[in-house]
Order: sequence, then structure tokens, then C-alpha cells
Amino acid sequence: MNYTVLSPWAEIDVEDVAPLSPRLDTLEGKTIGLFAKFKHHDPHIMKEVGRQIQERFPSVKTEFLQYPKDTAEIENDPEFLPVFKEFLSKCDAMISGNGDMGSCALFCSYNTGLAEKMGVPCVMICDRTFEETTVRGAACRGVSNLRHVCTDLKDYSFVPVIAGEFLEKEIAPKIAAHLDEIIDALVRPLTKEEATAVVKDNTMAHYTFTGTLDEVNREFYRRGWTNGEPIIPPTREAVDEMMRGTDLAPDHVLAKLPPMKGICTVEKLAINAVMAGCLPTYFSVLLAAVEVMTDPKIHLEGYTSSAACWGPLAVLNGPIRKITGVECGRNLMSRYKKASATIGKAIAYTIMNISGCRSKIEDLSGFGHEGRMGMCIGEDEEHSPWAPIHVQNGLAPEDSAITMFWPSERVGFFERTAPDILDKLCVGHDLEFDPGACVILPETHARTLAEAGYGPEDVKDYIVEYARKPSTASRVQWVKGSHHSRGVILPEKEGSSMRMYWNKDHLLIVVAGLGMTNVLMGGGDHGGPVTKKITFPKDWEQLVKDYPCEEPEYVIY
Repeated sequence: MNYTVLSPWAEIDVEDVAPLSPRLDTLEGKTIGLFAKFKHHDPHIMKEVGRQIQERFPSVKTEFLQYPKDTAEIENDPEFLPVFKEFLSKCDAMISGNGDMGSCALFCSYNTGLAEKMGVPCVMICDRTFEETTVRGAACRGVSNLRHVCTDLKDYSFVPVIAGEFLEKEIAPKIAAHLDEIIDALVRPLTKEEATAVVKDNTMAHYTFTGTLDEVNREFYRRGWTNGEPIIPPTREAVDEMMRGTDLAPDHVLAKLPPMKGICTVEKLAINAVMAGCLPTYFSVLLAAVEVMTDPKIHLEGYTSSAACWGPLAVLNGPIRKITGVECGRNLMSRYKKASATIGKAIAYTIMNISGCRSKIEDLSGFGHEGRMGMCIGEDEEHSPWAPIHVQNGLAPEDSAITMFWPSERVGFFERTAPDILDKLCVGHDLEFDPGACVILPETHARTLAEAGYGPEDVKDYIVEYARKPSTASRVQWVKGSHHSRGVILPEKEGSSMRMYWNKDHLLIVVAGLGMTNVLMGGGDHGGPVTKKITFPKDWEQLVKDYPCEEPEYVIY
């Protein structure tokens, strides 16, 4: 049997594109802007670049500016954008850097591309490991062919002192080795290709393919639209049926998902949902998931385009748990239930094909994450001693909701008493930015804590207060120097203790599973938790009748 299938790949804006700005004829007598991203070593690197250029061209003047925010675009920063414009007004050209990690290189290239759009010729320096990210980042913002120079300058975040001997012996020689390339990128005339705005190609967004089930699966994997697991063919009929899960029009734009800024229409989301094997009754969940991913509290690129290892976790609350049959109890994290398996995968495919995040291109994680293809669970509200998550966040008990969080690692334990449970909960990352955690408590542990007088907020308060580590383990000076302190009071004396979790804004307590508590560390100021209400179409009751929740009927020997 042959299937004619629709493309899951999103369209992207074709209007916001620009050519590279004309190059300088010479650096003599010019003012070169040195633009550093947020890390504490970046000013040292960029100022050393300026120093070496001035050695070569004594008449050159320099202007310096550092953008102190990580994973942020100046274009969307009304406070800093005027500062950036004023800086550029003084510059004949700009050198930016250093692109030394995935999301760092990505956002630096975004902001470098913005300068090109404002008419200032630029070159960005980056660690050669993140060259693809640098090029892709600027292209995602409409500036193709961004000139860049690959170096061996690494992420020196954990080097306490950059100036002096380290600067002289480690950084300066690596800049000197590429100085000619940096200068050349500012003065070499543009090619015809560079001088022409590259109109983005949306051909693949409209691509259709006809073939057998095996041929469809092979074609989609070849295109990088799946992870190779078998998919349900997204035919016109299947996609239309999926869209019964909403009253919105197929071409309704839900969001533009970064880094690609893929246009997430209802139809494109439905295509990815069909591929993952979702039922139409799951589609409303995915609509709410897109709303979560575009919430200001979620910096999606920090997870989707990074060297870090994070996987999206979705937690369902309210009646939708029963309607979908998502797992809330034993085998919570195993994919025995259809909803648990396919909702998570649909979110992952949406990130791949609409957000535009693919292995070794945007996703530069060293080890990856077993949950990268999505995790979906439900809260065990019926056995929880506390109000459900969505009620804690101001929704009504009868509402359905999704909460999303991006964890990176899991620690589990069996304990019996409240003091022991609380003590074990005080684990955390050795991360130097505001971290978070999702605590999944089985009913027994939740009731033990409740009987001891603890509610969810009390548990969070306890974790914040007593999850501690020596300040030496946190490289406090680096935290300050890289603008990661987020207003938290850091110890001045070396060896003092400090909080692992700076506040409870990024802590999530879920009652689910059986027997064992799990702490899924991650999240933090990059990614949640965020809760959104799920809305349903007018014919929802009929849809639920057409797609009743089914449980596996295992043969018992």
C-alpha cells in the first residue's frame, strides 16, 4: 500500500533577510567595536584582539561593549538595544566573540547578525567545535554567510584569573595565530553571494512523498525528520483527523519556535503528532505544550541548541490524565502507555522539525539524554495528600493542564521517615547558574511528609535552605564575573557554604510513581517549570467517544 504524506518541516520567514554589510577598504584610522558576550573571560579575549590589531595598525581606535545576559537577544531587549545602537554608531566595524559553547555561540551569532543588519561589517570568532552553530544562528536571523574565524579559544569559564600569565601564554598566542584571518574578514570585498540577501528556501515545508510504509519511514529518516523509529504516515486524512482536537484553523500560527523560528501552524503541529502516533484526543495537550515552550520563562534555545544534556518532561493534571491514559503510577517513566510514549515524542518531533533542532547541528550535547525524545507523565492526584500542581498554580480542579520542565539527570532513593526523605532531597547540580529540580514523590513519601506537617511549598523551602555546598565548589568569582548571580547573595569567604538551589522558582513537586522518590535535576532559569491550561474543541465529548482510552490486555501465564 502506498501513502502520500505531508512534510513535518516548518516554513520560516522569508522577509527578514539581509546581505552582509560592505567591508572596509582598510583598518587604518578606523574605529573597531569589540563586542563580548556575557562570560567573564570574554572581555579579556576581545580586548586582546583589539590590542593585537592596534599593534598592527597604530591608528586604529577601539570601542568595547559586553552584553551581560546569557541566552538573550539584544533585538528583544528594550533596555539594552539603545546601548547597542549607540555603541555601533561609534564603530566602523565590529568583532564579536567568543563562541565557546552551543547556546553561547548561537546567541552571540544572533547579536552579531543584528549588527550586520544595522549596517556594520562584522566578524565573529568562535571555537571551531561550534562553527556550525555560529553559521546557523546568524542564518536563522536572516544573515546568511556571516563571516567568522574558527580558533582554539575554549570556554575558560572555570579559570579563576584570566589576566596576566594565562592571558599571555594561553589566549594571546591563539589570537595571534588567527589575527590575519580576523583582519581579512573585515577588509576582503564581499562576494556576489555575500552581497545578496539569501531568500530562505521553504521547499521542504511543502514537500510531499508517496511510497510504501517502509519507504516513507526511510525517506523521513533520511531527511532528518525522525529519530529512525517507525512513524505513522502523516497523510492528508490522518492530519485532518488529528486536527479535530482543536477549533483553530489549520493555518493558524501558534508560535514561531526558535532557533529556526519555524512557523508552528496547527497543521504542522498535527503532522508531527500523527508521526508520533498520537490520538486526536492528545492534540489539545500539544497545543498547550507549544504555549509553554514560548513562555518567557522558558529559554528554549538553552536546551534545544546547547552542549548540555536535557530532555523535555511534560506533566499532565486534571481530567486529561484519564482521557489519555497517561501513566501516573508504577513504571511511571517507562513507555508502556500510548499517551506517555507518543505525547512526549510529538513534543520532541516538534522541536526537531519546527523549532529546527537536529543532532550535531543545533543539538551539540556531548552525551545526549535518554529523555531527549520526550517524557510525559501524569500526577497521581487521587493519592496525593496535597492539591494538584495546576491547582497550586491557580487553576480549578476540573481544569486540565500541562506543566513542562527540562531535567538533565535523575537520582532516586528509598527512605521511610520525613527527616530522611528531606535529607535525601537536598541534592543538586554543580552548575554555576540558577539551577532547578523536579521532585517526583510516590504517594507513601508524600503522605509521610504531609503527616510531618509539610506541604509542597514547605518541601521547596526546605530544599532551598538545606541543599548546600562549599562556595569553593561553585567558583563564586566566576558566578559573579559571568553575570550568573541573578541577585542571589553569594559568600565572600572561601569555604563558606552556599545554596545549591538559589530559590524555589525552579523547583517542581510531583506526586506520582510508586515506592521510590526521584529527583530530576535541571531546569532552572533556562526552562521552567511552567504550567498552562489545556483547552478543548467544541466537539470534545464526541471526540472522546470516538477515541476512548484503552488499556493493554496482557496475557497472564
